Amino acid sequence: MTLRVAINGFGRIGRNFMRCWLSRGANTGIEVVGINGSGDTNTNAHLLKYDSMLGPLRGAEISTTSDTIVINGKTIKTFYDRNPANLAPCVVPRSAPPATRSSSTARRSRPSTTAIPPTCPGRNGASIW
Repeated sequence: MTLRVAINGFGRIGRNFMRCWLSRGANTGIEVVGINGSGDTNTNAHLLKYDSMLGPLRGAEISTTSDTIVINGKTIKTFYDRNPANLAPCVVPRSAPPATRSSSTARRSRPSTTAIPPTCPGRNGASIW
């Protein structure tokens, strides 16, 4: 069964998640279906393709339309919604905290939301060797 996820925040962590997902190939068990970011679609696609720390994204054909990023033929919807209650059921969380107390409450009030916790080497039971 494929887990369909949306990336909430397409900053450093969101783009690194996308690069990791792309590098693992088609059989990851995860399908990225949406990106909730603060920039426009063309800028997000450019930042994904040309990262200043990781270098250019190799082996990926990236194009855009007004509201989608197409990566290797896979269409991913982009949207810009500041209200977490309107996001997809499974969300890769952003690192920044919610801007207001009401948005934090809205995030906690959605029982169907499943967040994928980030795993860091040496934390969360992950091995550093």
